[in-house]
Amino acid sequence: MVSDGKSTIIDTRPEIEFGICSIPNTINIPLSTILSAPETIPSAEETVFICKKGNDSQLAAAALRKRLGEVGQQGIVRDVRGGLVQWAKEVDREFPLY
Repeated sequence: MVSDGKSTIIDTRPEIEFGICSIPNTINIPLSTILSAPETIPSAEETVFICKKGNDSQLAAAALRKRLGEVGQQGIVRDVRGGLVQWAKEVDREFPLY
C-alpha cells in the first residue's frame, strides 16, 4: 500500500529483487537506504516492513523505532515474520519465490 498517511507497507529488498516479484501496493525502500537515511521512510500511523525471509525487515523496523524515539514521534511499526517466503506458504501460494 503506498503511504496514505495511515498505513504503509515497505519492501526492504534491493530494487532488483523487488523488480522480480512483489506484493501489490507495496513500496520499495532497500534496507541499505533505511539504515543510512531513515528519514526517507514516509510518515504513517502504521508502517509494516517485509523482506525475503524476515531478517532485514526486523532491522528496518528497529531503525524506524529508533528514529521515531529520537524525534519524539509515535507510530505502529511491524515486520512480517518469515517474510515473503512465509507469505507464499500461508497467504498466496501462487506468489513466485526465487
